Amino acid sequence: MRNITSWASLSAVKGEGFPLILGVRGDKSVRSVEKLIPQKAEGYYLSVSSKGITIAGQDERGLFYGLQTLRQMMNDGKIAEGTITDYPDVPYRGVVEGSMVRHGVLRIDLVS
Repeated sequence: MRNITSWASLSAVKGEGFPLILGVRGDKSVRSVEKLIPQKAEGYYLSVSSKGITIAGQDERGLFYGLQTLRQMMNDGKIAEGTITDYPDVPYRGVVEGSMVRHGVLRIDLVS
């Protein structure tokens, strides 16, 4: 686990430099990890190591979801090292309420 003093000060971990690299496919900032970015809409690659944090999205939505995953990984000022490559399996993200099937009809509420 790496100590993170706060979300707003990722660059100041115990007085050390701690880079946060963000970008989408094609950006110069993430060119070194471009081969690791999933080639699917909303996909992202996230890496947390002692050298810093990199989040590279296939597109802007992928970058957004990568940031949300990083936020969820943070716990009491600490974050585990590792890598994640993720993308949605289906074209729509949604929420299922209650019973998924009512009278033989699947009901899914889409979230845009």
